[in-house]
Amino acid sequence: MRKRTLITRQLQRGFTLIEVMISVLVLSIALSASISVLGQYADTQRQIEGRYIGHLVAWNELIYGFSYSEMVQGKERQNSLISKAVDFAGGRWRVGIDYERLAETPMRVYQVRVTPQGNYEETAILKAYLNP
Repeated sequence: MRKRTLITRQLQRGFTLIEVMISVLVLSIALSASISVLGQYADTQRQIEGRYIGHLVAWNELIYGFSYSEMVQGKERQNSLISKAVDFAGGRWRVGIDYERLAETPMRVYQVRVTPQGNYEETAILKAYLNP
């Protein structure tokens, strides 16, 4: 009888098949949840990068592309809209620059709207008050 209890104790030291299957199930659920979170992180990172590049395009167009002579030429008009396509950071962007004069002052409000080519959702909007 003593020999029998010794054998059953030795057999009980391992894992049963059900315990192994449950641990594999729990591990697979945890891994699938972490992969889902990583996918969401990658999408968010891509959106942030697109917005950042959109803001760079807006600043470039406001500072460099929208030259002083264009501002001086538009002095006579009350408001105006300039629209053009720009290549920047390996992509094509649509840029719309809208400006209007503030009341009876020489100051103008410039609003630069940037969207990626083929997309209709604005990536960046930059508003600036400038005195030409």
